[in-house]
Amino acid sequence: MKVIKSRDGQEYYNFTREEKEQAKQMSTLEYLERTYGYHFTKAGTMMRCKEHDSFIVRADGRGWYWNSRGFGGSDVIEFMMKVENKSYEEALMTLFNVNKSNSIAVPQYKKAEQLPPEELKKDLQMPVAVQGKYKRVFAYLTKTRCIAPEIVNELMHKKYLYEDVMHNCVFVGYGTNKLPAYATVRGTLTEVQYRKDSPGSDKSISFFVMGKDNTTVDVFESPIDLLSHATMCNIETGNPQEWLNATRLSLAGVSDRALETFLQNHQTVRHINLRLDNDLAGRKACEVISEKYKNQGYRVDTILPRTKDYNEDLCRYAELHNMPDLPLQLPTEKENQAAYTYLTEKLGIAPEIVTTLINKNYICSDAENISFVGHNRGGSPVYSYSVSINDNSVSVSGSTKNSFYLKGYDKSKVIVYKSPIDLLADATMSNLTFRSKREWLNSTRLSLGGTDDTALQNFLAENPDVNHICFQLGGEEIDIETSRHFLQKYNEKGYSCTGFQSVGQSIVEELATMRQGVPLSNSLNCK
Repeated sequence: MKVIKSRDGQEYYNFTREEKEQAKQMSTLEYLERTYGYHFTKAGTMMRCKEHDSFIVRADGRGWYWNSRGFGGSDVIEFMMKVENKSYEEALMTLFNVNKSNSIAVPQYKKAEQLPPEELKKDLQMPVAVQGKYKRVFAYLTKTRCIAPEIVNELMHKKYLYEDVMHNCVFVGYGTNKLPAYATVRGTLTEVQYRKDSPGSDKSISFFVMGKDNTTVDVFESPIDLLSHATMCNIETGNPQEWLNATRLSLAGVSDRALETFLQNHQTVRHINLRLDNDLAGRKACEVISEKYKNQGYRVDTILPRTKDYNEDLCRYAELHNMPDLPLQLPTEKENQAAYTYLTEKLGIAPEIVTTLINKNYICSDAENISFVGHNRGGSPVYSYSVSINDNSVSVSGSTKNSFYLKGYDKSKVIVYKSPIDLLADATMSNLTFRSKREWLNSTRLSLGGTDDTALQNFLAENPDVNHICFQLGGEEIDIETSRHFLQKYNEKGYSCTGFQSVGQSIVEELATMRQGVPLSNSLNCK
């Protein structure tokens, strides 16, 4: 280092190239411990600050990132410039203890030491790939797990997925150096569950697939759930390339270790969608992870599957879409008085509604069953939701993409119910609330005939004027959870969505409560 004096008497310090490089290699960890008294604990491949838990030092001992502030750097010099607002020269002067009384550059901090996790000391042992085509794995993923063939083919081509000599699926995770760092093995025998990580796998890397959107990451428990969600996106949009838009990460469980590393390596991500399993462990993990990363400044949304996991969601969805339409079955000997009596006297449905729908052939019955009839756009009957008057058992026939619906004067909004009877109960409450026998004609209403939204998707495709969806699925826990799932799903599609939780287990019970003068349904916490 040389001291240079300017004409005005100011001293400037000209550090050598070697000294500048030496400063870049100094330990950020040691600087923070000595200067600020910070304490650090190991967290995966990094060191986390106890005093500021959103601040981490990377495995090389030099790089750092402050999540809550949204910035970081590659060495201690950048910390001093970005956090302490020092100039480059001032940072070097501090690191070498140079000042007016001391013009000899003496390093004050040791060279940073690599901080690898214990697992990285082992070499990754990749399972040996089978020779030829990966037929067993392809069949297992596409047939048993219902994953889209185009997704499986693409991942095999990019070497994210292959078949080993034991005919297992091998999912490969890549490090920042674009080399394999993680491999997890999944058996292909349906009667025997087999899964394990390959020796030497870096669990902080795990399996992930980068998409075009580098600001949001969808997080799953397993690679198969990840691919299942990707497949559903293709199905719902009708675009075989849709899955390439989103970035997805598998945690290989419920620990957020892989998410933590992923966020450090992909600092443009600011939005996390937690899509873990819908069981006790998954829901608890979502709560913990959500709170942790919200405190670090991330936007975090929890979007649980409707069943246990996203692969089960996909398989049920595929089963419904591949199921052939059942022959439409309507009563051959109509005895509509049975439907009128049951609906009006036993369930309390408004007589004016029942009479109108019987006359329009939306409701018909024999002595034992009531059929609620769904029509296509041409007005022909294509769907029947039949309820037994004796034991309330339900049977469905006709098109699996259609359902029972009533179009009202308002074509911009549709109210969605679990069953036709709930639909009629809510229509009755509208009449009672407004003291008008024609109030029910204002709203467009749709019954799902269960908790699958296939009929809603078909209805929206055929009715593009709809921009607002109101979900009224009932008051049971599964109804409330399904409503929340649909609210999130259709909000993401651009619809304005609301949801209501009924008093009691169903809207029919709510109608009975209304007739007794008890306050009605409560709005769900929704957008």
